[in-house]
Amino acid sequence: MADRRFASAAAARFPGLIGASGDVYSVRDVREYLEMGCAPVMLARGALSNPWLLPEALHALGFDVLSEQLARAGIGVLPPTPEERFAGLCRLGERAREMIGERQAVVLLKRLMGGILRGMEGASELRRRAGCAVELDELLSVFSAGMLGRTAEAPTQAGGTVTLSPACHFCHKGDAPLAPVSVTSVTPSL
Repeated sequence: MADRRFASAAAARFPGLIGASGDVYSVRDVREYLEMGCAPVMLARGALSNPWLLPEALHALGFDVLSEQLARAGIGVLPPTPEERFAGLCRLGERAREMIGERQAVVLLKRLMGGILRGMEGASELRRRAGCAVELDELLSVFSAGMLGRTAEAPTQAGGTVTLSPACHFCHKGDAPLAPVSVTSVTPSL
């Protein structure tokens, strides 16, 4: 846990010149740093664990981010619906594949999936299934089936397929089926 006493003392001594970072995981953390007198607040790991922390914080501070900016990102409400989260994952995955390659795109999505799936029923099982994916299309198929209840089948590097169906949501990769998963609701994280 970051020791905020140093940031507070520095912000009091140099008003408007000190930026804060460290253990910023909630809107309350952002407010606390701002109330200390820190000018900018950096989210860092907080944004990895909750990709919607920035718009949530800006909205809580009175900025109108929910309309124009979020609409451009395909998000209508916070927290986003499973459909909006899946669309965001797809956009991010495709963009990452173009910029950094297939393997790193999969690593990036796996790194972010905890925050993206936060608050969703069945998220831990979905993360476990996604952890087995080695290709982006396979990973997105797992998310599609788990988040949207769509039948998904994607080829694997080994030549087999991953099959998920909305009826049973079992992942078959030569192992015993995993426990059923159904993601149907989202609870607010604020």
